[in-house]
Amino acid sequence: LNGCVSDSFVHNIKSKSDLKTDEKVLAGRFACFESDAPVHCTKSEFLIFFNREGEPESKLFRPDDAGYIYIVVTEGYYNIATFAKGAKGGSGLIFDLDPFPVVLVRSEDSIVNFGTLEVRFYQSPGLKGSTAQSGGGRPQLRINHIANYDVTRSEIASRVGKSAGSISDGMVQFLERARR
Repeated sequence: LNGCVSDSFVHNIKSKSDLKTDEKVLAGRFACFESDAPVHCTKSEFLIFFNREGEPESKLFRPDDAGYIYIVVTEGYYNIATFAKGAKGGSGLIFDLDPFPVVLVRSEDSIVNFGTLEVRFYQSPGLKGSTAQSGGGRPQLRINHIANYDVTRSEIASRVGKSAGSISDGMVQFLERARR
């Protein structure tokens, strides 16, 4: 995990001129918390993985200082199914969410705003620095969707350089993993 992290980030676009004709923007905000205290996602070693449905390789979001992402995508379903905490330090925890958030980018969309995904990490004080294998004190990660489209829409419009009217409110659904 450590060897591939530095080059795997998908960086935010600088403006709408970065887009080709068939490309769209997936945008929204991540609000990260450790034991209910707000933290900067990337600086606090949260790694947020996503992939387009059908693609085997996951990529990493790189939220800006305010937690926003606005990346180039094509149409399809985007799964945000895996999170890691502290992976840069070598003793990271990986969470494969079940259920996990999914956002649809349609062919008619230009920019899809998924609102805010709130990422909350909880770890009992006795477990810091180690990975819990089992028991009640196991580290937990909870994801909540906040449909604050109006708040994120204005921020995204100013950053991407598009009018707020061209931004679609993306529907976030939580899907269960397929079991075999």
